[in-house]
Amino acid sequence: MIDRSFTLKVFREVDDFINKYRATKGENVTVASKLRSRSRNMPIMMEDEGLLATIIFMFAKASRETYDRLIKTIGKNKIDIKGKDDELASALYLYIVMKGLNKIYQDIKIDDPIEVVHELEKRRLGVPLVKIIIRYLLEIKRLCEAMYEAE
Repeated sequence: MIDRSFTLKVFREVDDFINKYRATKGENVTVASKLRSRSRNMPIMMEDEGLLATIIFMFAKASRETYDRLIKTIGKNKIDIKGKDDELASALYLYIVMKGLNKIYQDIKIDDPIEVVHELEKRRLGVPLVKIIIRYLLEIKRLCEAMYEAE
C-alpha cells in the first residue's frame, strides 16, 4: 500500500522543509535531530499504546498552532513557523504519519489530526493498520538516522 517511492517523496518534502527552516533560523536549529529522535521512539509507542493514542500524543506535543502553520507552509518557499524546535519536530513527525494514513485511505485529510482519530475510531481499524503504517515509519526512521545527527 505504501511503497518506497512514496516514502522517499514524503521524506524529501520534510527534508526540504528542514533545510529551508535552517536557512531562515540559523545553524543551531535542532529540529532535524529532534525529528530523528521522534522517528526512533514513536513506532515503539504506536505498538505499545496504539495508533490513535500516538496521534493524539504527537498532536499535543506539536500544538495545533504549530501543526496548522506547518501544513500551510510545507512545500512552499516561505517558511512561517514560530515556536520551539521540539514542537516543530513533533509536528513534522505527525505530518509524516498523516501523509501515510492519507496514502492508505485517500479520504482521510492530513490537516486535522483529531478528525482523523475520530474517523479511524469509527472504522475500528486496529492492529492491521498499525502494522502497515509502522513499516512505512521504519523506513522514515532509517532515513532520519542516515541524514540527521543524534540529539
